[in-house]
Amino acid sequence: MCKPLVLSVCMLLATPSWARAQTPSQNDKVTWITCTLSPLPNDKKATLHIMTAGNRVERAALQPKGIAGTDATGLTVRDGRITGKLIVGHDILRMNRSLVPRIATRMALQLDLSLRDGVVSGTFQGHWPKPKTNDTPIDVKGQVTGVVRDEAAMRQAFGLPNDAAWTSWLGPNQNFSSGPSSTPLIDDLHDARLVWVSQWIGPTESGSHRYGACVGAPSAAGGASPLVWQGRVYQFRFEASGDDVQTAHLDKVMNGERAADTRAKMKAIGWTDAEMRKRWSTRADEQLVCIDAATGRTLWTVDWPGEGVHLFDHKCSLTNHTGVIAHGNVYVFGSMGDVRCVDAKTGKQVWATAVPGYAEYMDKFLAKSIEQKITRAPTRSFCHGLNVAGDVVLAPDGIGTCGVVALDAKTGRVRWHVKGRILGKCATPMHWRHGERDYLIVASETGNITCIDAPTGKFVWQYDEAGDNAYQTLLVGDLLIGHKMSAEQRKEAPRTPDDGPHSAPGENYGQVACWRLTPDGPEIVWTAPAQWGAPKHAPIGSVANGLICFRGNYSYYLVDPKTGKRVASRHLTAPVRWDEGHLLALPDRFALHPDTQHGHTKMFLLPARADGQVSSLWSPPHPWATTYQSAMSHAWADGRLFIRGADALYCYDLRRRSAR
Repeated sequence: MCKPLVLSVCMLLATPSWARAQTPSQNDKVTWITCTLSPLPNDKKATLHIMTAGNRVERAALQPKGIAGTDATGLTVRDGRITGKLIVGHDILRMNRSLVPRIATRMALQLDLSLRDGVVSGTFQGHWPKPKTNDTPIDVKGQVTGVVRDEAAMRQAFGLPNDAAWTSWLGPNQNFSSGPSSTPLIDDLHDARLVWVSQWIGPTESGSHRYGACVGAPSAAGGASPLVWQGRVYQFRFEASGDDVQTAHLDKVMNGERAADTRAKMKAIGWTDAEMRKRWSTRADEQLVCIDAATGRTLWTVDWPGEGVHLFDHKCSLTNHTGVIAHGNVYVFGSMGDVRCVDAKTGKQVWATAVPGYAEYMDKFLAKSIEQKITRAPTRSFCHGLNVAGDVVLAPDGIGTCGVVALDAKTGRVRWHVKGRILGKCATPMHWRHGERDYLIVASETGNITCIDAPTGKFVWQYDEAGDNAYQTLLVGDLLIGHKMSAEQRKEAPRTPDDGPHSAPGENYGQVACWRLTPDGPEIVWTAPAQWGAPKHAPIGSVANGLICFRGNYSYYLVDPKTGKRVASRHLTAPVRWDEGHLLALPDRFALHPDTQHGHTKMFLLPARADGQVSSLWSPPHPWATTYQSAMSHAWADGRLFIRGADALYCYDLRRRSAR
């Protein structure tokens, strides 16, 4: 195994070639400028975020174009002023579409900004698209106003307490919830404030063979969710690299009957043959990025050159592979089945272990991809994350429904390996602490729920009367929430009356049930009415303010987990796709994300109380990204929400302004 390169300062990371930017050294003083450009056509305004590092502009993001659609390399910083050209690409940038705007949509704004006493003021003039077009420029000019914050001000305004954490895909509570917020939260997500934008991370996926050449879609970075611990954000990513290329596909789109179309699209965005070749590389460089949660500055990266595989396909990308933080370490789950232990403070690698079963499978997969000169990953796979139970790190032993391997958290030694179809294909092992003992709880589509002693790997019990739990079940203390119906039983389930204006088509996907866990086995506590339905292709739900929220066929249900009594049911307030959704628990409300698989990061808020009403629809102002089959888990920590975009990480402040 290659030894990783550990850096105390950031490397130059890949961004779209038309908008390449450097990263700040630790000696550079960082400031963030948030300003408004007005007026624009149709009396519109635009919000611009600029990060300076020393005497240069390090990155810029114009909402909702993100850093992928904003080129700040023409701006300079000198004597308290920012001047020069800001280039904005006005194409729509999201997920598997091109993240490189067409040359025809790139328009320049000349900025002349003064930064003084925490205030930015100045002017802009240049070109902006004519309304209802992306590539017809018209002259614009106006005023720029806003605020400037140095690192001290950023820490004072947005710094996280050390106990604010999101340490796994499941969150710290094993149910997509975290601790309380130290201040009251906003009631409308439209009041969320973008705090910072990270360095380039990359899209979760970047098209597929059936989409053709995928011109302008940079290499995928995988679908790992961000993790938060002690004032830092950790993001695992990868980037295509190496000389092994999928020539079986690349030759078709570059030299076959599609060649003219491919060349025309490349010319439109300024892409080279080398960039196309990299896009279709077979291998990947893997990386862990550590980011200051208050400022967005990259603190360090750990790199594993050539140790990954470039899984890029829409339905076959590295969907989850979220790591876990425990014992002062970040445990990273590489695409080839390696678990690496990295010191969360220093970035020093402590150990690395190839997971039995998983690593052997991926070695064969990579060898076949290289031999056949094309990468065809299994559909809807790579959907597990890591977890920790006591002093062992829990990892899947394969893709799809599989067994579990436990690694010693200190040494990486394999402690035990339980084989068989015990872990659902889109689930992560759960840690159950009962008394003074640590247990592992897993469920799968086989209808089994299994309890394993975490230190030894011995079966404590296995229950075979549950339903199809291919997707994530939840722990709420000693209560387990999951599916009661099998796939066959769902076919005979009663259909739910369509009683709402924004309903979802399809079969009744099951029945939610609750079991109380004991060392002697589970006891059924309640079963929801079958007419309610249950989440489809998604985790079962989440818990906030003592209530469970889960999605039925046509409604979101708030339920008392102890009794199963329905407290409320609510419809969405706008028509959106919501057949494969997810939700996140804030301290006293739920963030509903109705569709987490088709590129839409659209959200609603639902208060966790009987009289709570669903808020209006919020579309975050950045390039969106989702994963297929297993949803990304947006990290929540003390009023801050960290969301993967198609290009970078975006930090939003959800605290009420009067409380900041």
